[in-house]
Amino acid sequence: MPGSGKSTLGCEVAKQLRLPFFDLDDEIERTEGRSIKHIFEQDGEARFRKAEKEKLEEITRDHAGFVLSTGGGAPCYHNNIEFINRHGVSIFINVPLAELSARLAQTDLTERPRIGNIENLEKQLKKTLNERLAVYKMAKKEINGTHITASDIIQLLK
Repeated sequence: MPGSGKSTLGCEVAKQLRLPFFDLDDEIERTEGRSIKHIFEQDGEARFRKAEKEKLEEITRDHAGFVLSTGGGAPCYHNNIEFINRHGVSIFINVPLAELSARLAQTDLTERPRIGNIENLEKQLKKTLNERLAVYKMAKKEINGTHITASDIIQLLK
């Protein structure tokens, strides 16, 4: 989910494991030369999801070992969760909605195309989680909590 700490934790896990780290959204922005928000606005979500799938496959093909932070929706489209599970270990970082809402309220919500605004933040997060939960539960591993650390993730992988 947005705000779960995927990028922050992924970067730290990669450092501790001495592996390259990739943030899928950052990689797409670099390739496209524009922000995720602009891709959504200019070309629509379908175009973004196609670019996401292509970049996921490219990173997987080009690197033997790595840590990848996907966007919250990435596992939910184009059978990406199955692809991820075939090629690695997926982890669902399950943070309570109230904590996600508090974290996201501290960020620039205008840069998050599917979140909306502060007034309906928790409602939108709940709707998003309900739509995605069945796919998230397909992850090979799950970790729950509000204060998850990179060490917790590494322990989960053992």
